[in-house]
Amino acid sequence: MTELTERQTAVLDYITDYIGKHHRSPTLREIMLGTDISSTSVVVDQLRELHNHKLIVHTPTISRGISLVNGVDEQLADRLADLRYEYARAEKAESQLDALLDENEALREKLAEIRAVLGGEA
Repeated sequence: MTELTERQTAVLDYITDYIGKHHRSPTLREIMLGTDISSTSVVVDQLRELHNHKLIVHTPTISRGISLVNGVDEQLADRLADLRYEYARAEKAESQLDALLDENEALREKLAEIRAVLGGEA
C-alpha cells in the first residue's frame, strides 16, 4: 500500500480524534477547519484517497457518513458503503412518497368539495 501524504495523515488523525471525542464522524466543514484545508472539495479528495487506501468508508450522500475501517475486511467495508447509499436512497424515496401521499390527500379533498358543489346544483 502507498504511504499516506502528510495531509491524508492529518485528515485521518482528525477523524480518529473527533470520533473518539464525539462518538460520531465530523462534517466536511469540521474536517476542513480542523486541518486547515482550504475548501470542502479538497477534503472530499482526501477522503476519497483514504477510502481508496481502505482506511475509511466514506458515503458522500450521508451527512457525517465517515467510518473508520480499523482492519475490517475490505468486502465488508464496501458492503457498508453500499448499504449506507441504499439507506440514503430509501430515505429520499420515502420522503418523496410522503409528499405524494399528502398531495393525493389534498386532491381527494378538493374532489370532494367539487362533488359537493356539483351535487348541490342538481
